[in-house]
Amino acid sequence: MPDLPPWDIVIATPNVGVSTPEAFKRWDGLVADNGKLTDTGLSDRISTFSRSAFEWLADVPTTGVPTEKGGDRAETLLLDLVRAGIENDFERVVFPDYPELRDVKRAMEREGADFASLCGSGSAVFGLFKARSAAEKAAVRLVSDGIPAQATQLLSRGQYWQQMLG
Repeated sequence: MPDLPPWDIVIATPNVGVSTPEAFKRWDGLVADNGKLTDTGLSDRISTFSRSAFEWLADVPTTGVPTEKGGDRAETLLLDLVRAGIENDFERVVFPDYPELRDVKRAMEREGADFASLCGSGSAVFGLFKARSAAEKAAVRLVSDGIPAQATQLLSRGQYWQQMLG
């Protein structure tokens, strides 16, 4: 799979501790209560995502999201993900118990994140930004609101291994 371009990202690490075992327990309870975690009405959104991911990987244009000449496929895929409503399912079980994490996600969105989500079962929250300046501004705003945050950039695999191995 090809590397994605170096997206600008903000990672917020609120002073909240989410128990991963408890999050899974709540998730399992939701599945037991409903028979499955995802509502049946959401399966068409997952199909939209799958089609977009396949087209992106196959290097054919995705439907509904034109790219400008010289535009990148990763941005198109990200926009398709957002339109399809892809989200971290743990948000459904973590946000009710930790509304401050939901508030951090909303703050990221207000600050201009193109996509924001809970990281895994929490408690970090990330936001993707189109410009470094927007990410830095968002991080400064979050910090001024008392939420530890840092603007950074995603690394390619080569950059990652170079940093890890020196």
